[in-house]
Amino acid sequence: MSENIGQVAQPGDNSMNTQPVKKRSIGKIIGIVIAAIVVVVVGLTFFVNSATKAPVAVSNQFLNAVQAGDAATAYSLFSTAAKVAVPSDQFDAVVKQVGPILNASERMTFGRS
Repeated sequence: MSENIGQVAQPGDNSMNTQPVKKRSIGKIIGIVIAAIVVVVVGLTFFVNSATKAPVAVSNQFLNAVQAGDAATAYSLFSTAAKVAVPSDQFDAVVKQVGPILNASERMTFGRS
């Protein structure tokens, strides 16, 4: 700084512009960035929860039907492609084998109940 004493600033010369960046404006920028991140996270959380609500409900219905040994209800929740790939009698046999194993004292669920 002492080297600038007695010098006259010329137009476009920024060498004498030694003002420190205000702490308030840096804090304001950081606050805005943090607020934007919070808004994005909350928005994404809301979007993901609403987008997955129906699939989670169907998954829970399927699992509850298998645990109860109700192969017909579980099979009815299959897509058309799944029904083509797995005949109902084969699926019924699997449910009879797996249902009792899954039917523990605690009920299983996918995601939110």
